[in-house]
Amino acid sequence: MTDRPIVFLDTETTGLHADRRPWEIAWIRREPDGTETERLLQIRDVDLSNAELKGLQIGGFYDRWYGAQLSPFEWGRGGPGIREGDPTEFTDEYHAAYEVERATRGAIIVGAVPNFDTETLAPMLRRYEMCPAWHYQLVDIETLAAGWLTGHQTLIPGTEALDEARLARFEAEQFLRQAREPFSGCSTREAEAELMRATRAEAHEQRKAVAEFIAPPWRSDDLSRACGVEPPTPEERHTALGDARWVKRWYDHLMGGA
Repeated sequence: MTDRPIVFLDTETTGLHADRRPWEIAWIRREPDGTETERLLQIRDVDLSNAELKGLQIGGFYDRWYGAQLSPFEWGRGGPGIREGDPTEFTDEYHAAYEVERATRGAIIVGAVPNFDTETLAPMLRRYEMCPAWHYQLVDIETLAAGWLTGHQTLIPGTEALDEARLARFEAEQFLRQAREPFSGCSTREAEAELMRATRAEAHEQRKAVAEFIAPPWRSDDLSRACGVEPPTPEERHTALGDARWVKRWYDHLMGGA
């Protein structure tokens, strides 16, 4: 357990380019005593002049951004709970920057490729003369998961070659059992040698399957499932809060509920 707060963070942005802007930001801040605070912000005055259409579409911008849905009255109202039961805060970028700086100051950031998010948020803070103050060591849940899986190799999906090697080892075990029976007519020494060869071949294919699976670049959904954590539903995927909650579940699973 760390003595620093942890912030599970995700953003939806106007693209992948260096000058991207966040339009949705979510985080779950966990204090050292375990207390958690969840926030979801959408940027009212997001600058789309340099946006990438594909990037907007991936995050469902035109379907989910409040600015495309609100009435004039709701637009002016802003703040949390614009609509009943909805935690989204529709706010100006300055206010979002202020809240992000407060929530992340001194905190350890955990995310899926978290540098993408911090490299998006840092310029936003600096636009309003604020200094990013999160801890410089970011925790990438995908890197953490790849390392965790090297110690839990049986959870990694097998390959066709590994399945064949396992079958060959099973058949070699059966052959050895048969060779040890009285009057079998089979050479025990040959059966033992065959089992040794089959066992080595299986171990080789196991190492190969592990190396191939954990080699970057990763598919986050595949990594998550291999760890025993179900990814977000299609409705939750590529939403800032849905992905932040996923990262938290995944992190807690890998860290044993820490």
